[in-house]
Amino acid sequence: MDIKEKILDTSRKLFNKHGSNKITTNHIAKKLSISPGNLYYHFSNKEEIIFQLGEQMIVELYEITNIKLTEIEFSIEELVLIFRKKFQVQNKYSFLFAEIIIIINNDFNFEKRFKQVRIEWLNYFKSVINDLKRIKIIKNINEVEENTLIEVLWMIQNLWGTYSKIEGKRLDRNRINEGILLLMNISTPYLTQIGKVLKNKIYRAIIEDIDEK
Repeated sequence: MDIKEKILDTSRKLFNKHGSNKITTNHIAKKLSISPGNLYYHFSNKEEIIFQLGEQMIVELYEITNIKLTEIEFSIEELVLIFRKKFQVQNKYSFLFAEIIIIINNDFNFEKRFKQVRIEWLNYFKSVINDLKRIKIIKNINEVEENTLIEVLWMIQNLWGTYSKIEGKRLDRNRINEGILLLMNISTPYLTQIGKVLKNKIYRAIIEDIDEK
């Protein structure tokens, strides 16, 4: 890991723990045992560090979109994998999700990037819904129902970590499982009979995973 990567990694951990508003570039440099000048050689200010962390997060989110729903017997498992990885990314960059309104208000470029990624992610979920329709997992719902489902899934996925923090809970594997169960419950009315059978199978497996904790 080179110095630039170390700065980003250390900043992310400090921001997650204390909040980006409480951490200065001096704090980051001190944690790394480097001079502020050395840090400024790589990043002109804290806002640039935050923007680059956002770019890192986006790359990891795009990796999730490579997961494709294929056959019926694998579709629900693949969907759970998408949800799990999304929550894991949220946990890794928790400060970005918790402070998103403040960050976009302070950085016009970040705001533009956030809106672009949000649209792309919603479009990805639309493609996932279409795949689930194609393999008869989700009913042929109308456009209004489809958009409502997509928006609700997006909101839960992006706010679950912040909500968990308010509840005094860490976004660990157990809490991620609870979030996945919530997403599956929200989706249940839209499932076909085949979809409900597969969902119940995965649901039981997740419950067992929670019970083992």
